[in-house]
Amino acid sequence: MKTFGRILAVLILFAAGGFVFYLGWIQFRIAPDSCGVLVSKTSGIQEKPVEPGNFAWRWEPVLPTNAELRIFSLSPYAVSKNVCGQLPSASFYSLQLKNTPDFSYSFDFDIVLRYTPEGIVSSVKKYNAKTQKELEEKLDKIASDFAFIAAQAVISGAQTDSDFSTLSARVMDFSSILADSASSNEIEILDFKLKSVSLPDMKLYEFAKKAFADYSSQVNQALAAQAAKDAAEIANDNRNIQRLEKMGELLKKYPELVEIIKTGTSLETLQSLQALQ
Repeated sequence: MKTFGRILAVLILFAAGGFVFYLGWIQFRIAPDSCGVLVSKTSGIQEKPVEPGNFAWRWEPVLPTNAELRIFSLSPYAVSKNVCGQLPSASFYSLQLKNTPDFSYSFDFDIVLRYTPEGIVSSVKKYNAKTQKELEEKLDKIASDFAFIAAQAVISGAQTDSDFSTLSARVMDFSSILADSASSNEIEILDFKLKSVSLPDMKLYEFAKKAFADYSSQVNQALAAQAAKDAAEIANDNRNIQRLEKMGELLKKYPELVEIIKTGTSLETLQSLQALQ
């Protein structure tokens, strides 16, 4: 009986140890093309992502209700993004030309990206992402930001290169252009294509821009000249007012001058004003 008891005790210990090991062994719960982030009350968010094929055992899940393993897919996220708008001050510049040309642009991008495992951990830390849907919402926002950066790169190329064309835009290396942004967001860009592009006439835009600058310069010069003229007239009016004020003071002091002015000629009156400057 003693031997049986010892064997039973050993079996119980093995079972208990196996159960504890099972609770802490979190890697086996992760399916291929997935990634897990361990979040616990005692240790917070685990910095190292839990990936399939890499053994991971943690003590936090052993404690009841202490930890949760958030599992996210590493499958690529594909989305199409449109970026459209007008070149800076296009509505003003187009008025300088006949038929008011349209200086608007439009780009359609096909984008495929995904978070790196480390990026998923960062997303959980920054945004407290809990579900795949929440993670994809962040990916969608990043895709929009990337599309805007790519569109600005195309516009810049069209403005600086006189031979730039829609074909030039299509063959641009957007992955390299977005490399720094992808790295800072811990994102892998798997595909980034410009599906369609509509560019305004950049040469005409620059011509209209110069025409507007010339027109603005002429308007400013005319306004400056008019302002100087108005200032001179105001100054002259002020001098006349000052003269009249002096005349009023003089008449108060010498009332008898009123009769002299009444009987005098207009020329004599003006001469009196001039003498009072």
